[in-house]
Amino acid sequence: RSQHANAIMEASSAGIDGWAVARHWSQWVDASITLDRLLAECHEVFVGADAGGQADLSAMVVIGRPAAGGYLVWSRAWLTRHGYATWPKNQPLYDEAKQTGELIITDTAGEDIEEIFDLLGEISPLIVGVDPYGLQDLARRCEESRIEVVGVPQGYRISPHLEGAERGFFADQIRVCSGPLLRWCVSNMRLKDRGG
Repeated sequence: RSQHANAIMEASSAGIDGWAVARHWSQWVDASITLDRLLAECHEVFVGADAGGQADLSAMVVIGRPAAGGYLVWSRAWLTRHGYATWPKNQPLYDEAKQTGELIITDTAGEDIEEIFDLLGEISPLIVGVDPYGLQDLARRCEESRIEVVGVPQGYRISPHLEGAERGFFADQIRVCSGPLLRWCVSNMRLKDRGG
């Protein structure tokens, strides 16, 4: 599931496959975007987080709104050593992402939650969005720390948000970090036909 960024959407019309943003991704990449830059320039910061299993990616995306307008996006992912060994065909990608600091390899699945929570302490986001059916431990810890948590719609319910993001990209209002793993996840997104 996390291999595809949890973004398998259901669309209302037939014949849709993939996300238009993925085909033009490079035009919105800004290699100068780091977490430090985002936090320095953005007056509003939001976080989305999702946790995979022992063999899947966990991820955190930070979205900031600069005073000048638009959005900056930074991401980080985690994968256990078991997960790294499970997907040998992806290891060149994982190695590249490790070198850029975008991917952290952990010994156990629980380390990702600890590191995500530590980063949340540094970021102080307005809202943290999580899968309402997962990450209950992170959600509980956020609530204990008075960090607002919201459930992110899944499946076809996320389609309006996806369309809004697409408009933002093509209006050149969004710039993303240059991580190879984020690019790969976006390229793996598929729109699933609901029919009728």
